[in-house]
Amino acid sequence: MLAIVYAIFLTKFNLQGILLIATLPLIVMNSLIGKSSLIMLAVLILYFFLFDKKLVSPQKKIYIAIVPTVLIVVGSIFFWNKIETTGAYRNTVYFLKNTDFKEFKFKDMSTGHRIFEGQRVLEEFGKSNTYIKIFGNGFGATIDLSDTKDVAVQASNNDLTNVRHIHIGFFAVLYRYGLIGLLVYFLFIRKMIKSCSYVLKRSDNYAIVLGALYVIIIIFDSFITFPHMMSNIMFWLIVFVILHESERFKRVSVLSKSDYKY
Repeated sequence: MLAIVYAIFLTKFNLQGILLIATLPLIVMNSLIGKSSLIMLAVLILYFFLFDKKLVSPQKKIYIAIVPTVLIVVGSIFFWNKIETTGAYRNTVYFLKNTDFKEFKFKDMSTGHRIFEGQRVLEEFGKSNTYIKIFGNGFGATIDLSDTKDVAVQASNNDLTNVRHIHIGFFAVLYRYGLIGLLVYFLFIRKMIKSCSYVLKRSDNYAIVLGALYVIIIIFDSFITFPHMMSNIMFWLIVFVILHESERFKRVSVLSKSDYKY
């Protein structure tokens, strides 16, 4: 997704930029593998259109809004068969066909399984003693999901009575680390959102800006697919970079205010 945004918004009009843009269809086809990826890509695009004031000029935003839109429409007409084969398209269509938003009912297996996981976590939480409720079942804790209807989960786990992965972040943290873990999880999210926002307002380095945006979208992705955050080494490396940059900007701001006083 970051590669798509970089190619659209940050490439310069030179040979390297043209070659990168030429590879954009291939990048898109191999990057958008699920409905959540479409949402995250939309968030990134909206950020650069609505909030970025340093990296992309207003003229380029107008150009991007017109030219790529035309190319996308034309490309969609000629390559619709290819688009239909992407995971993002198939998963999104499947989700929409099997969801009743009025009744708030989800019939697709993926969403249904996540809801089932949450129900099982709450059941186990209700039966647990005070210590487990506060501190959780531990990092390597497994949960019994033998009643799941998700065929993908059934096929990928040899023992459904001992499943490690819990998708929704809230329930994953509650089950493994208890109420203390939930507090740390929410404090971490709060800290990172504030740090990323601070960096986005002050940095004119495209790599740092993309890093901050990456941290934000992975955090939100963790709400529905927690392992994507916890097992993502690049995410944690970028977290430390963003924290460092945020503190650096704060120190510079303090020094600037001190110099102004004198």
